[in-house]
Amino acid sequence: MKKTWLVLTFSVLNTIVSSCVTAGELLTTQVNVKLIDSPSPSKWGVPLETGQIVVTESPIPINTLYLLLYPQYSPFIHVGIVDVSGGDVGVYEASGTYKLGMGSAPPTDNISGHVRRISLDDYLQENGGTATFYQPPAGVDMSKVLAYAQHHVDSKTPFDPYFNYRDRSSLYCSEFVAAAFEAGGVPAYSTVPMKPNRSTQVVMAWLKVNDRDILPVDRLTSTARWLGTISQTYTLTELKVDRTVKAELYQRFTDNQKLGNILAWEGMNVAFQPPVAQFKEQAFAAFDKDEFYTAEQVLHKVGEFADESLGDFDAGNISECKIDFSHC
Repeated sequence: MKKTWLVLTFSVLNTIVSSCVTAGELLTTQVNVKLIDSPSPSKWGVPLETGQIVVTESPIPINTLYLLLYPQYSPFIHVGIVDVSGGDVGVYEASGTYKLGMGSAPPTDNISGHVRRISLDDYLQENGGTATFYQPPAGVDMSKVLAYAQHHVDSKTPFDPYFNYRDRSSLYCSEFVAAAFEAGGVPAYSTVPMKPNRSTQVVMAWLKVNDRDILPVDRLTSTARWLGTISQTYTLTELKVDRTVKAELYQRFTDNQKLGNILAWEGMNVAFQPPVAQFKEQAFAAFDKDEFYTAEQVLHKVGEFADESLGDFDAGNISECKIDFSHC
């Protein structure tokens, strides 16, 4: 079956996740589905099977912090494993919820959660409303993957807010998925150093994140295994714009940049600094959200706004693959 675009519309209350951590709410209105070979699509428009990897992205400012840690740009902040073996559609995930705390303790000290299995509907609502699906690695023993995942659900293995990959007594989202597939016979995944920026390192130290190696979500995916992307938050055009805005911010965040040049802490909330907020607003306003634009068109126009609002910056071209996965 050739590639097709489907557009569905419905309204749902959505809870945002900050790199595996629930943080707020957003009313979503749109679903976009990009399909590759769909003999029997689900109600979401994507053919779902047990073992598929589902990754999410989110528009809220705090998630930009996590993207800036990656050594290479990726919009993904959370990951789980699809499970349809029980007749329903569920997702195994390791996630945590932030609870407002008092005193000077960092937010990570007030995050709790554990490995769990939730419905795909709830997973979408709690994770920003945009999800991309990938086939699992070839040759994996899915029965062992599911056994590993269910064991940690039954054990209520704690969520790891400090992102310590070397300690499997608690698990963060990508660590959990990697460990599950390793249990199914996939070669061990390797972590990578965080982007070497002094400002983010200071923040990580305050958050008690002492491990400077991480497993970015996109290390679990492969462009060749991409199945489709759905969004309850954005139309296709808005999704391309959002990814391009993030990519422009990422490439401008060089080693000597300060995190405060991008994000502003307002009490218990995190917002974009005014020039960044203006840039994002201009970028979204430049496109009709219901019209189709190529990734090249979006990259060119958003790049112009980035130069106007944030200053000229020549770091080479952003790959169209990072904006529209059909180019990968």
